[in-house]
Parts: sequence; C-alpha cells; structure tokens
Amino acid sequence: MFSDWHRRWIDYRQLSSQLRELRALALTGSSTPEARSPYVSDELQPGSIWVSWYYRMSLREIGIMNTSIDKRYVEIARGAIREGEIRDQAVYHGKNAKRMESVHWWLEWLSRGFFVLTFLICALEVFGGHYVEPFHEILGKISVVLPAFGAALFGGHGSWRL
Repeated sequence: MFSDWHRRWIDYRQLSSQLRELRALALTGSSTPEARSPYVSDELQPGSIWVSWYYRMSLREIGIMNTSIDKRYVEIARGAIREGEIRDQAVYHGKNAKRMESVHWWLEWLSRGFFVLTFLICALEVFGGHYVEPFHEILGKISVVLPAFGAALFGGHGSWRL
C-alpha cells in the first residue's frame, strides 16, 4: 500500500507542474517540455514513463491552435497568462509565506522551550538533592534528548534573535 510513495509523489508533482505550465504554453502555440530531462531515481534510471504519456495525451486532447496570431490575440493571451498563471502564483506564494512565518515562529519557540526545559532539568539535578535521586536515570536521558530535539527544530530557521 505504501510502497514507492515517494516516487509516486514525485511523478504526480512533475505531472501537475507540466499541466499547469501547459495552460500558458498552449495559448502561445508552444507545448513541449520534452527539452527537460525527467528526474532520475536512486538507481540512476529515468522516472516513470506514465507521466510523459499522460502529458502527451492531454496535449493531444487540446489539439493545435486554429487561429491567426495578431496583436489582439497576443494581448488576450498575455492577459490570460498574467491573470491565470502569474497572479494565481503570486497569491499562492503570499498565502504560503504567511503560513511559513507561523511555522517559523512555532519552531523557534518550541526549540527554545526545549533548551530552557533542559536547563531546568539540569538545575533540578544539581540542586534537587535526594528528592531527584529516584528519577536520576530518566532525567539524564531527557536532558540528552531535549537539546537534540531543540537543535533539530532550531537548525532550520537561522540564528538566535534574543
């Protein structure tokens, strides 16, 4: 059920990218992404051929443009590409930037929390005396694991800004 999920995800991602670009390419009479090489798997074999097949079949369904290319057509195509492709992508990346800012904030504070919690556990071990003795082994393990998680979470978003 879950075998080759990553390869399939890459296939779907490649196809969706090609079909999204095809909307604009078909308006300009250009529709061949074949110049791009397909992704290569770990075994240095080309990616799935079904992606290219599906793209070619979609292209065949669209057919060849039957219109004369004049100034009016170029303006209409330019407007369609600007509104349907460029503006949509700008809106998507604007929303995604806000989402990534939220993720960044949560990762930063979670990583700082792990370091603060580690510091508190170490202080508890130093100053806790015989109250902490039954928990010494588990606290030792936690004080090793928490900074590792904190560093892993912190590693993706830059330097400390205190």
